[in-house]
Amino acid sequence: SSAQAGRGMDYFHLIVCIARIETVFFFVCVKQCLKPGGSIIMRDYGRHDLAQLRLKKERYLEENFYVRGDGTRVYFYEKDEVNRMMVEQGLQEVENKYDLRLIVNRAKKVTMHRVWLQCHFKKPSLKSFASQPQHI
Repeated sequence: SSAQAGRGMDYFHLIVCIARIETVFFFVCVKQCLKPGGSIIMRDYGRHDLAQLRLKKERYLEENFYVRGDGTRVYFYEKDEVNRMMVEQGLQEVENKYDLRLIVNRAKKVTMHRVWLQCHFKKPSLKSFASQPQHI
């Protein structure tokens, strides 16, 4: 209703936490809590990050989904996968890219290849909804 149009969150800023949230709960929050025009800004592990490569086989739950020694869950994402999840919820992609980093520990003479996924998705504004063609 128009009385509730101004209510809700302007943005969710998610840093390495999607896999720790029940997926159903997360999408309920997105649909119900994010204002029209609001954003989801996400930074999480990308597929083949060093953290994934170091995990042992006994930590494997399912493809790209693991449990750490402390019991927390971790998932390693691909860009297309995140895009599909967000678009299915009616969000529009603003940015969806890998942030590849080579970290060098000179003292230990170790190089570490890090893969992060950095995303920004936006819920269409009420104005956008009204201007979209209606399909009957």
